[in-house]
This record gives sequence, structure tokens and C-alpha cells, in this order.
Amino acid sequence: AQTMAPAVSDDQIKVLSSLKLPILRQVSLADCREVTDVGMGALGRLTSIEGLQLTGTSITDDGLKTLATELPNLKGINVAKCDRSE
Repeated sequence: AQTMAPAVSDDQIKVLSSLKLPILRQVSLADCREVTDVGMGALGRLTSIEGLQLTGTSITDDGLKTLATELPNLKGINVAKCDRSE
């Protein structure tokens, strides 16, 4: 199985979050190990997001708390295999 975007990191998420994307609803960062809690802070600025695929990223509970607080429209999230321990 081939991953879609394994090179995405927190830096790319910061750039994405600086854009005006009012109709962005779904974001998949599956198997992007370079995505961490820092990226979740930036992703929290994209308040139109309703669904997130974060399987296999390096986020922790702190990143999830940020998303829960910052994304009022979030309806679904997949965080399987996010096994980074702090």
C-alpha cells in the first residue's frame, strides 16, 4: 500500500493554515509521521474542518485537546496508530 503524502510536516500545515480556505471540510494526513502537536495548533486555525484523518501521525493528547478546542465544526477524527509517547 502506498501512502498519499508522507512528506507532509508541521511546516506544510503552517503554510496551509495561513491560507483563506473557508470551504475546506476534510483533511487527511494519514501516515505523515512528521505531523506533531505543533501542526495541530496550526490546523486549529482552519475552523471549517469537519473531518480529520490523522492515522499514523505523531500527535499526542495535547494535540487532540487543541483540535477539540479550536475546531468547532469537527464531527469526526481518526487517530489510530498515533503511538508517540511523551
